[in-house]
Amino acid sequence: MCPKLNCTNQTTIAGSCCPVCSNQLGCYLEGDKKFHLAGSRWHPYLPPFGFDKCSLCTCLANSLTIQCERNIDCPALTCAEQEAYRENPMDCCKRCPNALPVKSIVSVDQLGDQRSIGGVLKSPHELMAVGGCKFRGRVYPNGDEWHPTVQPFGEVKCVKCRCKDGHSKCKRIICPKITACSIVINRNNECCPICADDMDGMMMKNQPENPVHNRKRGGKKRRRNNGRRALHRPIHKSEPIADKMVA
Repeated sequence: MCPKLNCTNQTTIAGSCCPVCSNQLGCYLEGDKKFHLAGSRWHPYLPPFGFDKCSLCTCLANSLTIQCERNIDCPALTCAEQEAYRENPMDCCKRCPNALPVKSIVSVDQLGDQRSIGGVLKSPHELMAVGGCKFRGRVYPNGDEWHPTVQPFGEVKCVKCRCKDGHSKCKRIICPKITACSIVINRNNECCPICADDMDGMMMKNQPENPVHNRKRGGKKRRRNNGRRALHRPIHKSEPIADKMVA
């Protein structure tokens, strides 16, 4: 039901249900299809999400133009802008992916099941309503990252997917170049190969010191072979690693 107007000259604005007085000045906003009186202020309506509480629009009386601006200050992000996301489409501020636990996956085959996301139980429908992604039969929370599974090969470690604002995007991992390496090892559970030389150096560094070198008898170092110090061959850790190479 439209309100009663106290004027004779009435007109109906395109997109509006009720007429207004012709001599009333105001602004027409295409976004919400409504006529706003000059000087009025309101939160813009953004279908299908609803009113944007983060912005405030004003119909300027002197120019009859609409000016909208954000009316909230968001905290600084601790991640890159392109990595940030909105947990809810109508949230005023973005947040970084590390705010959610890793691998918070829910199967869409169990729609009645609930999982704890950020300490709050949410069903797959609730996750999808706040920017979650459906990817190959599973629902991932907004901001989550995972390695896709391809049958019959299993989890693809060289591809990483990410859910952001209801859209999932997958990228291939770029491995660093390995130069000046005698043995390159491809590990089953990792995407990028490693250099056995580097790994051998780390193992030798972490190896405990041979107690024979520091053993003393009568205040003197133990000697063999007619008083000559015993020579100890270096321990090579690269041999068992070479056996694990993948052609």
